[in-house]
Amino acid sequence: MNGRQYHTHSEFLEDSIKNGEIKFIIHADSAFNKIYYFGEFLYELGYYFLFTFLPLTTYNIYFILCSLISTLLIAAFATLIERKVMSSVQRRRGPNKIGLFGIFQPIADGVKLLLKEIIIPSKADLLIFIFTPIYSFVLSLLIWLFIPFSLTTQMLSTPLSLLYVLAISNLAVFGIIFSGWSSNSKYSFLGSLRASSQMISYEIAFSVVWLIIILINGNLDMVNLIYFQTEYVINFIPLLPIYFIFFIIILAETNRAPFDLPEAESELVAGYNVEFSGMGFAFLFLAEYSNIACMSAIITIFFFSNDIGINYLNFIYFGLKVTIHVIIFVVIRATLPRFRYDMVMNIMWKKILLFLIIMFFFYFFLKFILIYTEMYLMLI
Repeated sequence: MNGRQYHTHSEFLEDSIKNGEIKFIIHADSAFNKIYYFGEFLYELGYYFLFTFLPLTTYNIYFILCSLISTLLIAAFATLIERKVMSSVQRRRGPNKIGLFGIFQPIADGVKLLLKEIIIPSKADLLIFIFTPIYSFVLSLLIWLFIPFSLTTQMLSTPLSLLYVLAISNLAVFGIIFSGWSSNSKYSFLGSLRASSQMISYEIAFSVVWLIIILINGNLDMVNLIYFQTEYVINFIPLLPIYFIFFIIILAETNRAPFDLPEAESELVAGYNVEFSGMGFAFLFLAEYSNIACMSAIITIFFFSNDIGINYLNFIYFGLKVTIHVIIFVVIRATLPRFRYDMVMNIMWKKILLFLIIMFFFYFFLKFILIYTEMYLMLI
């Protein structure tokens, strides 16, 4: 360097750019400074986010905390549902030792992972390796902020909730890419490459389904979607083929069988998360099951979200529908064999995407005819 003393990080960065010493920044800047500046960025982003969408009253803070704790419990007990259903399908005993019928097994698993040693590979990228599980876990919780449980119950109410949920769900692929890249392991890297190509491909079909829902709904508010189905008819009836296609897509988006190629234990040991242990593995595990429960909630809102009118009954009714979809996830895993990778991609590009594009134009022209007919009748 030129011997100059720098008082701020920005001065060092600016001088390094002028002197063509960009490569040196990677080594000169300590991991602590990177974490500090990233934390400062997250603080400013969170501050802006909260004060833009949510006034910080005591009630709202309690409501968000209770909702996040409930989300953690949903993700934890989704693992129990899977183990119980899998054991039933395979005619064996599932978890039955800790608590009545093994109901406290997820808590015991969480405590076990909390007490385990966190082993970091010697050649791993330390900062990204530590940051990735937290990123995936926080992202899986952020989606729930915009999920309405009824017409009157939603953590963050915004007229663009459909758009926010779509954007946040599409960011999940980065957690898988980062985990495979930072581990510096061939198995992890192959798993992350499979996951990224699969998820990015199926996100196209995922977005087309959202376009169809937005076309039918008329706006980007998920609460309005519940209101529309409460007043008229649930979307499952007119959108029956879209429902089955969307369920196939979310199976691929969440890397579940028969599309669980990124975690193929017979080929990749455990896939992108093979080098993670302790709480790092726990965060990735919770993120996966939180995404499963969240996708079950989204498909429930899209196709079965009629409001009863009584708040506590709405919670029970909504939770029952989400649980049924989670059980379907598990039954499919226990029933169907894993696809070959080229078959997974061919199904998406040659069949699902083509079908969804045709259905989009079909519903577009159908709605156009209905609107034109309604305007014509009004003029008469």
